[in-house]
Amino acid sequence: MGGAISEDVGEDAMAFSRQGAAWLWEAVSMWDNSEHDPRYDAWATALAEAMRPLSLANGYTNLTDDQGEAWRRGIHGSEAKHRRLRAVKAAWDPGNLLRYNKNIAPVSAEGRHPRCDLRKAGPWTPSIRTF
Repeated sequence: MGGAISEDVGEDAMAFSRQGAAWLWEAVSMWDNSEHDPRYDAWATALAEAMRPLSLANGYTNLTDDQGEAWRRGIHGSEAKHRRLRAVKAAWDPGNLLRYNKNIAPVSAEGRHPRCDLRKAGPWTPSIRTF
């Protein structure tokens, strides 16, 4: 890859993992009417499944939907890096207030702030899927 992302920086120097990457891909499917959900969801899912064998487990978190805990543990690179990110999260956000989108849970997620529980805000479903 070209540009600043390709600068010779150690893999552990940043949260974003680019180790082993020769290219970066993103597919965005957007539509206006929910009647198209099955068709476009199927297209986006088929594309993601076709690209999965060509993709690395590590990558850039902002270009995809949250794919679960196992994905969150691998997207940043090594297990050691994930542990360090959890320690940073515990130091700067011990109550896990900033947890809505692709959260790295702090070492201890107990003590969440009760007034800021986004789970009580109701469902939110955008009409955008990215992989």
